[in-house]
Amino acid sequence: TKLTYEAMTKYIILNSLGEGSYAKVFKCKNIADGSIWACKQLFKTFKSIDEIERIPEIQVLKKLSEHANIIKLHEIIYNNRICSLCLIFEWMDMDLYVYIKDRKSPLPKIIVAKCIYSILIALEYIHRHGFIHRDVSVEFVVLKCN
Repeated sequence: TKLTYEAMTKYIILNSLGEGSYAKVFKCKNIADGSIWACKQLFKTFKSIDEIERIPEIQVLKKLSEHANIIKLHEIIYNNRICSLCLIFEWMDMDLYVYIKDRKSPLPKIIVAKCIYSILIALEYIHRHGFIHRDVSVEFVVLKCN
């Protein structure tokens, strides 16, 4: 994960994906190579890099993001002029909720088994590294279609 000190000039925001209690998430494109990323823009402002380094989400993702079943934190963009922070994550196509909500028939058992297995492998890895995920839900399980 690299830390960049600049305005978010390497990316173009394509559209808003949603908003939570402490951040907005956007789909964005890298200007240089056209790659697609997810950008989480935090509402809180930060006065220093030390303050950013203490953010629990960043601490956890720096330690865990090497695992195949855990989303990758690609870049941290800190604009010290306006004290804003954006986290650039690998792009995922959808969450598990979107995948299952409009289905007309149940998912095949093999797909369900693979999904559960992948989630359990990720949770085991998280727990082995001393962390607990307190909000496992279908909205927070993200999928890449391939």
